Amino acid sequence: MTGKKNNHDAGYRSLFSNVSMIKDLLESFIHEDWVKDIDFSKASLFNTTVVSPAYRKTESDIIWRLPLHSGDELFVFLLLEFQSTVDRFMAFRMLQYIIQFYHSLKKQNPHLQKLPPIFPIVLYNGEPTWTAPVQFAELVYPPIGSAYIPKFEYYKLAENEFKLEAIQKLKNLIGALLLVETASAGDYISTIEEALSIVERQEPALCDEFRR
Repeated sequence: MTGKKNNHDAGYRSLFSNVSMIKDLLESFIHEDWVKDIDFSKASLFNTTVVSPAYRKTESDIIWRLPLHSGDELFVFLLLEFQSTVDRFMAFRMLQYIIQFYHSLKKQNPHLQKLPPIFPIVLYNGEPTWTAPVQFAELVYPPIGSAYIPKFEYYKLAENEFKLEAIQKLKNLIGALLLVETASAGDYISTIEEALSIVERQEPALCDEFRR
């Protein structure tokens, strides 16, 4: 990988390690009742080093532990995808990560009776159109009934699919990031200024990351 790509990966990881950033992402795009129940004041990054050795930690994956006001909790697995080519088997890759994560939780808590929910998100930053199936079942040819094929899908956020008008309406941290990432060369300076004004109002500590 090039130094530029490494810096981009690390920069994104730093941004999404901030609870305000993950809060804005979920509230802006995931329109589910459970999002409203999250107690973000108690959110914490999950230490991925406790996950199975088979799990390969990279600069581009983040796991958040999110307590709910109801007393339960869930995890959000965020994979930041910067590849120049689309990984057709992304659903399989994500499923592997989640199975390894559950395996580690069960090993640490042998008396566990139920597993916590994990919401998997792929945030895609590449230029080619994202064409990979989001459902695992689409990767399996069906010689048997669908009831016997694992039912799993991830939530895809492809930056190159967003319309500028929709991004500008967000006026939050995730909107500021998308403004910068989707800006045209001619509008880049003015877009950076617009994005930084949003960040300075909401989370000044992230300004340096946005300037990278």
